[in-house]
Amino acid sequence: MENIKADHASNGKIAVEMFERSNVGDYAAILMDVRMPEADVQQSLQSGMNAHLTKPVETEPLIRTPGKLVYEAEEARPKA
Repeated sequence: MENIKADHASNGKIAVEMFERSNVGDYAAILMDVRMPEADVQQSLQSGMNAHLTKPVETEPLIRTPGKLVYEAEEARPKA
């Protein structure tokens, strides 16, 4: 499905550690399940997230949103 390779971390701290130990370019995106019962989109974005998907998460936005963000980041990267 969409040619995605994924790693799994049991919590956000471990995910950040995996990212810190990775090589540049190993990860194109990091998705986190943030359990903030009263969180809204604005609060998520103000905390530094690039996007916010609400639950229940639907397949199309789950694929489209990271794809769009990765594409935009690649387009903004200086060309070698």
